[in-house]
Amino acid sequence: MEPVTPLIKWAQRHDKILLSICVSDLKDEKINLDQKSLTFNGTGGNNVKYACKFNFYQEVVPQESKHKKFGLELFLSIQKKESGGGYWPRLLEAKGKVPYLQVDFNRWKDEDESDEDVDQFNDGLENLMHRMDVGGGSAGNGGGFDPGDEAPDSDDEELPELES
Repeated sequence: MEPVTPLIKWAQRHDKILLSICVSDLKDEKINLDQKSLTFNGTGGNNVKYACKFNFYQEVVPQESKHKKFGLELFLSIQKKESGGGYWPRLLEAKGKVPYLQVDFNRWKDEDESDEDVDQFNDGLENLMHRMDVGGGSAGNGGGFDPGDEAPDSDDEELPELES
């Protein structure tokens, strides 16, 4: 059976590319990152084989890049070789639309936005995901609300009188 190409989401900063390879329950992953390309192979849930290979728009620095596996994705932070070179017009060397590649709007930041605001958001998000990953919280009941309690309903409030 031919491997399936996974959904890949991407965002960027002046100095790095942020990639999410969306494969749940990933195991046996192999990542080969060199200056111009990324090759990925792995097995997801239900023993589905995934694979992809592509060339970047410009060169990256593999030694300064890192990755972390979460339950639903493999996250990669890839250092751009020319960090002061600004934003790339696209991720891939080849022009054109690629069906498995999407913009990651949760991590996207425009060139004129402050790095601090977005990085603080991403750091908080990564800390939350780490706590959930190690059992410090639960996605289903992380707010301390007991499902047996009756939640306040905004529809029960009285409406103000209309003015004449």
